[in-house]
Amino acid sequence: PTGATIETRGCTASAATTYYIDYVNGADSNRGTTKSVPWKRCPGMQGFSGIYSHANGDRFIFKGGVRWSDCFTWDITLGGSSSAWDYYGVDNTWYSGGAWSRPVFDGAFATSQVMTISQKAAYLTLDGLDIQGASITDNFQGVVVPIGTPYLTLTNCYIHKWRTTATGDKFAGGI
Repeated sequence: PTGATIETRGCTASAATTYYIDYVNGADSNRGTTKSVPWKRCPGMQGFSGIYSHANGDRFIFKGGVRWSDCFTWDITLGGSSSAWDYYGVDNTWYSGGAWSRPVFDGAFATSQVMTISQKAAYLTLDGLDIQGASITDNFQGVVVPIGTPYLTLTNCYIHKWRTTATGDKFAGGI
């Protein structure tokens, strides 16, 4: 993403970190490592301007009841390992409002793909996310688009609200 600093680590072993993300009360200039100083966006989201160094097993916790907009397409390009999967999901005790609800990632029909996941992002779990609002104009587009991604688990996710004008082989839709 433009303006972002995303570093990858070589052969040096490093400990996984949990990052907290809150679009309403966060700031990408924060460290993002506690609920009290969360990031606004996650690495790979359009507009992310924070500093991030990847480690296998990193966890990205999104605040429930919060809606992300105008930061798509969200490109996940890094993943975990067979012994330390990366996690994009929720903590049901951290939410905005009177009761917990899923965090919402809404492309608002302004993008043909809300999320893409590269083949290099293996060993990845998406959990408890509401991903919606793709306006699909061609085949091989959708709300969530894994591009040959091995070892991808989706759990408790709600993927919905897309529209399409794609013709041809109809490989377009939710995933």
